[in-house]
Amino acid sequence: MRYALLASIVMSAYACASHQEEIVQEIFDYISTDTELAATYRLNTSFAQQIIQLPYTISSSGFYTLGTSLQGATQSGGTGITISADNVILHLNNQTLSNRTNGISFSSRTNIYIANGSLQNMLSSGISIVGSSRNIVLENITFNNSAAGIISIGTNILGVKNEIHF
Repeated sequence: MRYALLASIVMSAYACASHQEEIVQEIFDYISTDTELAATYRLNTSFAQQIIQLPYTISSSGFYTLGTSLQGATQSGGTGITISADNVILHLNNQTLSNRTNGISFSSRTNIYIANGSLQNMLSSGISIVGSSRNIVLENITFNNSAAGIISIGTNILGVKNEIHF
């Protein structure tokens, strides 16, 4: 029943773009609270918008995934992925984001879920969270050879599920 409901919600997201933000919020609630359902979702990225080059700005709610490992030419290449919308699910797809100033950055956002990948060789941080961000979930992320793994300033709720490797 839960899986049928999630599938129905996902299909609605594409049929009704005007309500996509509410639909993503509902899916975020399921992923945040139901471990079994979350595992099923994390294995299916076929409906996500693929990120295939850097820098990239996520400016609307929805599902995003790395299409391949991505890197900048040097560590001073700015932010790899900037999230400027609420209700975003970013599945790193077991890929690596590397050689940037910051890997992923956002400020004053709500309902951000980032999972399953590696962030390495960042001049500043793998993930930079500033402002009054809340309902942030980070899961199964590896940080290597960066000045900081996660910088979180002013974040109200930051959840870390399973393991974060530094």
